[in-house]
Amino acid sequence: MGVAALSIGSNLRFLPRMHIPIWYAFFPRGFHLLAALAIGTTAGFCEEVLYRAFLMTEFAEAGYNQVTQVVLPGVVFGLTHAGYLNLGFLPWLGIMLPTAFVGMMWGISYLAGRRSLVPAMVAHFLNDATALHWITFFMVTAHLLQA
Repeated sequence: MGVAALSIGSNLRFLPRMHIPIWYAFFPRGFHLLAALAIGTTAGFCEEVLYRAFLMTEFAEAGYNQVTQVVLPGVVFGLTHAGYLNLGFLPWLGIMLPTAFVGMMWGISYLAGRRSLVPAMVAHFLNDATALHWITFFMVTAHLLQA
């Protein structure tokens, strides 16, 4: 649960900048409730199967040590979530590094849980369901307002 709390806290820092009360992250309504459940469930399941169950198992079967099994999929996780290079290198790095770190934390929880995906899936669901839909909504609407 500490891993989930750390990753949720990482995302919650964006809400005040968007003028969204923090409590909305935990009690979404209407569209945001559906978005929270959809994003949290699909990402929590699909990404954990891909990055933890598949990649980490492949690295283990290839003979890599546990540090490599955690770091490489974590970096790949960060790279796949950092699609904003058009905003400049530093904003891109500001998205990639924390996301890679969170991916590594979930990788450690996967190994600590004896390769059970449940801890990582729960942490990923809680992370994405609390703030990610707000951040995505804000990015899309802000982009539309600029057009």
